[in-house]
Amino acid sequence: MAFPLLSVALEVTTRDVGLPLGAEDLARLPYLPAPNVTHDEMQHFLEIGEAIGQKQKDKLRNTRNANALLKYHWPNGEVPYEISAAFTADERAIIMGAMEDIKTQTAGCVKFVARTGETDYMKIAADQPGCFAHERYWKGNGIHEVNLEQNGCVYTKVALHEFLHILSVQHEQQRPDRDDYVTMHWNNIKGTYASNMWIHAWDTTPDTALPALCSNTGLTGNQWADFSSCYSGLKVSAYGYPYDFSSVMHYSLGAFAIDSSSNVMTPKDASVSTVGGDVMSEMDLKKLKAAYNCGAPNQCGGYINGGSGTIESGENESCDWLIEVESGYAIEITGTSFQAACPSKLEIRNGNSKSSTLLHSFCGSDAPSLLISPDSSIYISWTMDGSGQSFSLSWKKIAITCCDSVKFTSTGIAQAQYASTISSAFTYTAADDVNERPIYRNGKYWIASTGSQWIMSTTDFAQPGSNTGFFFGAGTSKCPTGVGSWEVYSQTSREIEADTTLAVLCDLECSATPPTAPTGATMEWSGERTVNAVVKYICSATDSKFAYCGTDGAWTPTTIEACSTTTAAPATTAAPATTAAPATTAAPATTAAPATTEGTFPTDCLGSRMRKRNTVGQTKCRVIQSHADWDGTTLYGYKRKMFWNFKHTGCALKIVCEGFDTIAPTDCSKGDRLIVKQGKTVLSKYCGALGPDGTMTFPASAKTRVQFARARRDAGGRPRSNGG
Repeated sequence: MAFPLLSVALEVTTRDVGLPLGAEDLARLPYLPAPNVTHDEMQHFLEIGEAIGQKQKDKLRNTRNANALLKYHWPNGEVPYEISAAFTADERAIIMGAMEDIKTQTAGCVKFVARTGETDYMKIAADQPGCFAHERYWKGNGIHEVNLEQNGCVYTKVALHEFLHILSVQHEQQRPDRDDYVTMHWNNIKGTYASNMWIHAWDTTPDTALPALCSNTGLTGNQWADFSSCYSGLKVSAYGYPYDFSSVMHYSLGAFAIDSSSNVMTPKDASVSTVGGDVMSEMDLKKLKAAYNCGAPNQCGGYINGGSGTIESGENESCDWLIEVESGYAIEITGTSFQAACPSKLEIRNGNSKSSTLLHSFCGSDAPSLLISPDSSIYISWTMDGSGQSFSLSWKKIAITCCDSVKFTSTGIAQAQYASTISSAFTYTAADDVNERPIYRNGKYWIASTGSQWIMSTTDFAQPGSNTGFFFGAGTSKCPTGVGSWEVYSQTSREIEADTTLAVLCDLECSATPPTAPTGATMEWSGERTVNAVVKYICSATDSKFAYCGTDGAWTPTTIEACSTTTAAPATTAAPATTAAPATTAAPATTAAPATTEGTFPTDCLGSRMRKRNTVGQTKCRVIQSHADWDGTTLYGYKRKMFWNFKHTGCALKIVCEGFDTIAPTDCSKGDRLIVKQGKTVLSKYCGALGPDGTMTFPASAKTRVQFARARRDAGGRPRSNGG
């Protein structure tokens, strides 16, 4: 069918970056003629545009939560953007109007700002067919694309719909409670487009209770299938708000019908005959404000970054915060008020989700005083049982210094199978670094980072920086003490298994004599002397000082400043449990790693483990793309071979890999490498640190294949590579 809208002759390439949108664009909007289309036609444009766009985009289906997790929301509610120079003045006005609508209705809580060099940003483009958006924020992803084809997608309704997608809002007709409100007619839905109707799961659904994943593989044309017993693979939240037929995110009742004279879904409320709004509905706005902590009545918390700040619970019963700072820094938290009778509690975790490693759970008399995170992100959860309870905290970023000596501790598989290896400390020598992180050694054994995970291994098999080893610590932390979860190569099962008891701690203690309390203060101390242990000096009910055990084995500060008043502090009878996290706290002292011709196996590109490789985009044109914070889903396949490949029929191919780094010689003649072939002809090879960045396009051909060739490893008792 024709796909009409503002047709223009492009005088610039669609890839050129245009000027930021501004007041002059917004001022033009009231003078534009109203679109000469009906509501139903507009709805059809959106649905067809997204159907076309779906074939072009990577929907990042390897994520388990679409909009529920804070890490998928834009920090501080700000979306940096760039816009293509190809859009006309009228189109720019329409796009600016949609942005301004979101900003105005959220009172500036959610807004789009011109990019000024940010790594993660939204690119508004017009260089691909259809309408689509990457469906939520992902730290480190770089470009988060919104595509608005000029011949069909540049309407206010469509722009609003796609901008809400980029803000992590999902289709209303895919809500987990959808079947309570509509009857689905799967036998009238074209199977190739049915993914837009697959139901999501609530974010509170345990993984053990999830149904099977839906798949429309093999369906063509008007073929259909019953998808009533499966789900999309995504978890979502509605923040307590009801189903909304008037949502701008709701598809029409006849979307993708085989027989256009019949509906694909029928509302159970017979009074509902038209669905899908042309503007944000009241419920659209409430859910968006709840997701971004914009003063919605049933939500608090949010995704925060920066250098310092404060958070408080107010009167809310449940709140979550994700605080992140730059890599190489930790987060220092100071409690400023706390009233929480158990079972009300405040939980602080090392990482970016509610499932991250718990650092401490506070309630009752165990109140937060000073806590230092192991790494650059913490997740804070507040749960109130009853009324009249609250808390407030202040936070700031502090530079990290790694300890000179560390040790493993475990009561699990690591201790059972590697007791002699981990019984003594590993030490760091100045300038002995790799991947801008320290190397710790214990004879032939070492602990080092690949840049994306920490490894414990031996020089018998691998050198520091390699991904081959016995222990594998998830994440990009500056120091091994910041790792939240470890896995261990089992010498009995020959598999990599989790050891939830395994951790790395600084191998030192501060003196048994902490700094003297200032005049008029009472010292509160549990006697703990490990790194980040805290001593509290209570001057008054509103004035407390702190000292903590540093990574150099000294109490910091060495002298406690005087109380602001000479009035004696109230007597205390017992010290609370220490709130220290096993982490690091001051400026990094490592130096850059020496140049090397061999890198480490990728964890961002193609997945970090053999059994955790993700490929995304189940269409003719695939984009191979994965991410370091793998959260448990392998959507398209489970490969455990020495190589894999995918056949791409009739489509030009682009490949995007993030953080690409493999073990291979510079000529890519062997080792771990990514190969693009057309038949037997090699079009390109990638290895070492030179990975595909999406700038090359490989020609359409039924013979085009993408292959990852993996160097073979010895298996007889040698450590298995934690890559694949």
